[in-house]
Amino acid sequence: MKQGEIWTLQGEGYASKPRPVLIIQGAHLDDFNSVVLCLISSFPTDNPMRIHIEPSSTNNLNKTSYVMIDKIYSAPKDELGKRIGKLTNSEWAEVTKALKDLLQLP
Repeated sequence: MKQGEIWTLQGEGYASKPRPVLIIQGAHLDDFNSVVLCLISSFPTDNPMRIHIEPSSTNNLNKTSYVMIDKIYSAPKDELGKRIGKLTNSEWAEVTKALKDLLQLP
């Protein structure tokens, strides 16, 4: 799994139903048993911490979705299902900008 990829997750709690998630963890942490990600929702919103993503052949999402920057989640790797797709470079740039804003990073 790589940063910027979209996977399915079936986990406990927040992700109790299979749902798409965005991997935000860098490759330098690949040896960890868990992965840091953001949940993805199809619920429409104008929340600035939700990055709007349209379905495409690159991300393979079925409907208009929102990367929930305000819902950073750590899950065991064995709860990941299959790789769905990935964000484009411009979508990933929006996500990283929003993450920096959320965490007040330079």
